[in-house]
Amino acid sequence: MGLYRVLLLGASSVGKTCLFNRYFEGPAGFSPDTLPTTEGRTWLRPAYLDHDRAVHLVIRDTSGIGGFGYTVDEFRTNAVIIVYDITQQGSLEIARAYLDECRIKSRPNIFKALAGNKADLVSDRKVTFEDGQSHADDNDVDLFMEVSALTGENVEKLFVTVVNQLEIERTLKQTIRIKSKALNLEGKRLLRISDAITELLTEVEILNLSHNELAKLPRSTRNLSNLTKLNLNHNKLTQFPEVVVTLINLTHLFLNDNELSTLPANMKNLEKLEELELRNNNIEKIYEDIVELHHLKKLSVAGNPLGFEEIESLMTQGMSLDIAG
Repeated sequence: MGLYRVLLLGASSVGKTCLFNRYFEGPAGFSPDTLPTTEGRTWLRPAYLDHDRAVHLVIRDTSGIGGFGYTVDEFRTNAVIIVYDITQQGSLEIARAYLDECRIKSRPNIFKALAGNKADLVSDRKVTFEDGQSHADDNDVDLFMEVSALTGENVEKLFVTVVNQLEIERTLKQTIRIKSKALNLEGKRLLRISDAITELLTEVEILNLSHNELAKLPRSTRNLSNLTKLNLNHNKLTQFPEVVVTLINLTHLFLNDNELSTLPANMKNLEKLEELELRNNNIEKIYEDIVELHHLKKLSVAGNPLGFEEIESLMTQGMSLDIAG
């Protein structure tokens, strides 16, 4: 049975303790009279995942005063949940400071979640959902959501998602065979690919990451220099992962059913690319980005809002072109 240590961070009175109580005790665990934590407290509880699988969850609640570096090392943290109050702009700035510290000082592979609490106080909102998401994107956060300790909205989902991801990664590290040439991770519900996972994939030539929830790829992906086929279909990519253009041995790249709007200007680095699938994205222009891919034999762009002139230009390239949709 896995054991995972989760550290709760954030400004004082943002509701860290209330979130913990709500998750483990349900509605009865929430009280508006909960006093702010003045000293760190630690609980050991079982957490139940799919099919009633149980893991041990150790949660450290903090006071919200001071930095966190010592606590992370002392606690051997697997994940941090940084909480802010959507009715207090200042609490987001404190959360950002924690994220800065986490990025600079924390151990590699720590899972980072950002949670905007008190989502029920809609009329008092000072921090928009988009602002919280932007802070998450800018600080390499692995999970962002808004929650309410009062109503229970997303509280269980927050903790279960964090722990489930840690359990998935633990299982992967135990099952991935070193020096494997092909690896299928389709539908594993991955929110991220950690550096600890990429270290096991340096010999992989064919990697299937389709049907997950990936919004980005780590910089360590550049170490997968043997990759020839990469499948990222059906993920949550809103930007083309820049690190992909460093994988110069790629011959087949699949990015169907994401939310991409552009391709990087340095796509020409993928000079061995023979097949590129980009169906059902939001791309309006592509010709100038792929015109120097001289080995490209097949391009699939159906389901993108390409203009007539763009399609005409693509048709002059003498490749197999899928534009129907």
